[in-house]
Amino acid sequence: MKNTYLYENNKIIKKDYSLVICEKPEAARKIAEALSNNTYRTQKVTDSIVFNLNYKGKELVICSALGHLYKINLAKTQSKLPRFDYSWTPINKPKNKAVIINSKINLIKLLSKDAKEFILACDLDQEGETIGYNILKYACNEKQKIAKRVKFSTLTEKDIKNAFSNMEKHIDIDLAIAGRTRHVIDCMYGINISKALSLAFMSYSNKYRTLSIGRVQGPTIAYVVENDLQIETHVPLPFWSINAYIETTENGKTTWLKIKYKKASVEYGSPGTKSLSDIIDALPISTALYTDIKVSPILLPIETIASYTDIKVNAISLPIDTAASYLDIKVSPISLPIETI
Repeated sequence: MKNTYLYENNKIIKKDYSLVICEKPEAARKIAEALSNNTYRTQKVTDSIVFNLNYKGKELVICSALGHLYKINLAKTQSKLPRFDYSWTPINKPKNKAVIINSKINLIKLLSKDAKEFILACDLDQEGETIGYNILKYACNEKQKIAKRVKFSTLTEKDIKNAFSNMEKHIDIDLAIAGRTRHVIDCMYGINISKALSLAFMSYSNKYRTLSIGRVQGPTIAYVVENDLQIETHVPLPFWSINAYIETTENGKTTWLKIKYKKASVEYGSPGTKSLSDIIDALPISTALYTDIKVSPILLPIETIASYTDIKVNAISLPIDTAASYLDIKVSPISLPIETI
């Protein structure tokens, strides 16, 4: 095939190609190698490498993102917590990464204008589907409903060719919506609760400190702390334990066996508490002789815990209306927006 250029004089000079969108540059290169037997062409378009090849009579243009190109931003029009209005925007921090992200978005926007077909080739998981969905929706001007999907779990030539030979007609919209929803919940929970926690700390100490808590982080820390508190404050209940050596005769041989009898935990002074002699009398043996009794009281110190972790535990267990009243947060019933395709 003639080695014609895709991009000249700051514009695309080819039309009606299939645009393949990958999650990472390395994946784009591997796909180009596998489908062209290393006869692909490369060209630099808006500071990014684009691969161009012919596969089974179809002109393919392969580009890549750099992982996530878009993120959730809560609206700043509302000053009081909690804030629930949000939008998806290009990643803009840190500044050096934002420059690269914008370059990738502009590249995909440019390539999408003259594409007749869109093929999603991002990673085969929820994040990959979410990344691809956002690119198709925002950079490609709402192409998420018509884009096709290739699915492969390894970047081997065999898997890649098999994926393109068995291309699915649509991307997994439900999986992408689930991924987007998780990002929204992470953002809303993290930003609102972290801000409230920082304000609570400031109200308590008259000092401002940025504290963070998350959808997974908070409950996990609470579980770890609760478990640690149970260990630290555990007071064992008294119980009887009897150890004995018993002489037995079997097949003409004398054998000494060590046995241990442990009575269920009892509380001093509680109804039904038995003495040591009562327990021995109840043993399923005809004769027993005890020669030594050891009583070992244990004193466990109880410490008062007051730490940042303790504050987090209390914050999680505090009713939201109580916390809101304490922090002067207005709480009202809300209806979260339902994702549409």
